[in-house]
Amino acid sequence: MNFLKKIFRGKKPEEKSKEPRDFLIIRDAEIENYVNSILEMEEVNVLKDVQGFVFMMSEKSSNFEKSLASLEQENILLPDKQVEKVVTSKRKEFLDKMRRALEKVKNISMSSVEDFSNTYNNALFALKEANATSLKDFIAIKDYFLTSKDVLNNFKDLFNSFSTFQEKMKSERFVNVVELKKALSDYVWVKSEILSKRKEEEEIRNKIEDRRKELENKKSELISLENSEEMRKFFELNKEKSKISYREKELASICVEKISKVEYILKKVKKHLSSSNSKEFNVLSDLISSPFDAAIHNDIQKTLKNVLDYMKNSNFNQEEISKIENLVNESFFSKLKEEYEKLERRLHEIEAEIERIDIIGRKVRIENEIKSLESEIFELEKRLKLSEEKIGELESIHSRVRESLETKISKIVGKEVKIIV
Repeated sequence: MNFLKKIFRGKKPEEKSKEPRDFLIIRDAEIENYVNSILEMEEVNVLKDVQGFVFMMSEKSSNFEKSLASLEQENILLPDKQVEKVVTSKRKEFLDKMRRALEKVKNISMSSVEDFSNTYNNALFALKEANATSLKDFIAIKDYFLTSKDVLNNFKDLFNSFSTFQEKMKSERFVNVVELKKALSDYVWVKSEILSKRKEEEEIRNKIEDRRKELENKKSELISLENSEEMRKFFELNKEKSKISYREKELASICVEKISKVEYILKKVKKHLSSSNSKEFNVLSDLISSPFDAAIHNDIQKTLKNVLDYMKNSNFNQEEISKIENLVNESFFSKLKEEYEKLERRLHEIEAEIERIDIIGRKVRIENEIKSLESEIFELEKRLKLSEEKIGELESIHSRVRESLETKISKIVGKEVKIIV
């Protein structure tokens, strides 16, 4: 028997399984209309509960307003005019504070639960403020005016009714409506922000794609330019220009060498001509100091012929005369000047052609455009990264506000709610 008792004692009665809670699936596209329809019905019920309070407050406000008017109209005559003046002033201050609070009470709106909640809280705060700030004024006047007692009683009645109704403002139905409205507002706002950011993200992506295409086109343009016939021609012209420059330097070197061999003679002739201030004197001075410049800017061949004639008629030895005569007969300076001028003409032609094709200018412009596009793409990619991070943050918030909205709907409809896309 003991054994059987142990067996039956150890066996627990089977627990009844809880019935699964009903589910309500709502599509994201329909959520706003669905919640607004719930809110519309719930607000009607809540505002019905509020309506009686508002009517009662209207009556109490009217009584309070009448008692304030009576207090304002009541006359006093005091022996001490200074005291009378102070009491009258305090009455005015008291009335002004009470009427400001009363105005807030009269402005209570029943257009929606949210408006009622806001205007009710504003009115309650105004009454509390009036109660706290007007006490000294009331104490100063209460013994001088007969109607002050009615004012006090009506204010207490109004204030107490407001304070008592505050508990009803915390009722489940009222709180549920306010919380659901806020949850929907948060959900719609976050969803709107995500859509806006995604649109911005798409615009940035499209812009990056456009700029990348432009960049590829510019790079292709640069490659084509670098491999073009114009670029080949530019290099050829530049090469020819370098040869001309080298030849001019070569001519200058030969010229200096030629003059250096007869420099002592030319200095001697220059000394003879120093008192004459002739043209030959000036040309010889330039030729000695800067042979090449003098050779390309003056007719040195003619000057040397004149110098030779002068030397033959003056006290110069035959060796010196022969050296100058050989230089004259050689016609070196005529040929040098002729070749130099020909080189310069060709150099100007080359520079004009280089300027005309403007290949380097075009290359630099394309390179600058490439740099500008690369910089713009870099900045756009930074903006894209920030936009993606912001979307990630908003999606995290969206998940939380969706759960909050599901919970708030569930409280009202009594079903477990899931919002799906």
